[in-house]
Amino acid sequence: SYDSDKQTGIWSNFFENEKLQGVSIYKDDKKNGNAVFYYDSGEKDSEGLFQDDSQVNEWKSYYKSGKVKKIENYNLTGSLNGLTKEFFESDKVSLNSVYNNGKKSGLWTKYNENGGIIYNGKYEENVKDGEWIFNENNIIQEKLIFNKGKTNGLCMFYHDNGKLKSKKFFNDNLQNGEELNSSP
Repeated sequence: SYDSDKQTGIWSNFFENEKLQGVSIYKDDKKNGNAVFYYDSGEKDSEGLFQDDSQVNEWKSYYKSGKVKKIENYNLTGSLNGLTKEFFESDKVSLNSVYNNGKKSGLWTKYNENGGIIYNGKYEENVKDGEWIFNENNIIQEKLIFNKGKTNGLCMFYHDNGKLKSKKFFNDNLQNGEELNSSP
């Protein structure tokens, strides 16, 4: 309904195929309250809370199978804030990430479907900072050191068998100095 030409109350939107697209609560022409959205095939897509048209608190998105795809947390200004978890359809975690007022922050860990770590490292103010470790098939491939988003310091690279391949020193993304190589 409308109150003084502003959307108010429970509103439903529909796809062209006439299936429900979403249900939201409006107050003074802004989404305020719980909302649920659907795929055009009818399965739940996402749900959460709006405040003054901004997503706030916990939001969940789903695979068409109904399994949780992602859990995100938003602060009262609508920025991602806190832990975000993404899942494979098998229910296993695919990514743990942290945001602080919309910026990447803290430890980020990406997993493969078997639970092995693909990468692990820290963000500070939206840029990589500190040691980042990259793996393939559960075998370490690289250890890189970042400072304010740039590769800095002694970085190590590994053969496919996990043995040290080379050590390189970087300064602001540029290799600086000699490369030390090792045999597989």
